[in-house]
Amino acid sequence: MIETLCHICYKPTFGETVIKDKVYMHKTCIEHGFFESIIEPDVALYRSFGFGRNCDVYNAIMLNITDVCNTTCKLCYYPVGPKHKPLEQIKQEAARFPSSKIWLSGGEPTCHPDFMEIIQLPNFGAVLTNGIKFGDIDFLNQFIDAVGTDAYGYVPIEISLHAEVDDRRMVAVNNLRSLGLTTFCAMFSINSLDDVAPCVEIWESNKDVFANMRIRLPFNSWGQESVKHIYMSDLLNTVLNLLPGLTLTENIGGNSIYNINLAYGDRYISLCCAPHKEAADLTNTSCAPRMLANDNHVYPIPYGLIINEGISKGII
Repeated sequence: MIETLCHICYKPTFGETVIKDKVYMHKTCIEHGFFESIIEPDVALYRSFGFGRNCDVYNAIMLNITDVCNTTCKLCYYPVGPKHKPLEQIKQEAARFPSSKIWLSGGEPTCHPDFMEIIQLPNFGAVLTNGIKFGDIDFLNQFIDAVGTDAYGYVPIEISLHAEVDDRRMVAVNNLRSLGLTTFCAMFSINSLDDVAPCVEIWESNKDVFANMRIRLPFNSWGQESVKHIYMSDLLNTVLNLLPGLTLTENIGGNSIYNINLAYGDRYISLCCAPHKEAADLTNTSCAPRMLANDNHVYPIPYGLIINEGISKGII
């Protein structure tokens, strides 16, 4: 038996992973009854790369510092609202984890009015961003002057992109290029398999700036309420068809619950699949960075998002 939750009322319950022709999640909610959902159609792939396999490869805690954002992306799985988290609260939360790096998220963290002070946290690690504010070269230089580069020489930002990315984000990429700088990763969120080819094209055109690429399947929360069943096997086959010659590697870790890493020359591609709420496995979960949710507890990111969503809806 595994711990899971009802995706309707968000109450904890128990379920089991059932492997037949496909990998299924079976669970029963006292109020809403029995549910069956498909975790992965490819049993062999799941046995090799499925939930519970990844470990905490990043000793990091994600803090959502604002709900404010300067864009509206249909692929976003974070809440958007009018409030910034108070600076003192952010400092207190970061101080709870002195031995962990703090990754800033939102909303869009660069929208926080105290952003430049927040990155002075002694355990600051990285910022997850849409990159728009870094299109201002002065803002980018101020950030670099404050935090420098990481141990690998990369600017500690992760720019989130997608197939329909607007030019404002690419200004930041060009700014980084003009300074001869590299980011450690670019995350591409997809809405369908048709999005994969444009994402790969964007990345290949900017490999001098993006050290690695991560492609994330839809995560059905917040703005992604409609259930989209795109499975890891679908994504893997699509990427292999687009980029022949990719090889499996363990040289980099995963930061998702279901993760496959591929080597592409001297670059890496990481394919990520967070569980949808219908198949949430709370027992066999060990991934990082972890997230401080709004109930003041730490969870793997997908479950922190689910918890926050339930709190926002007044269910939890």
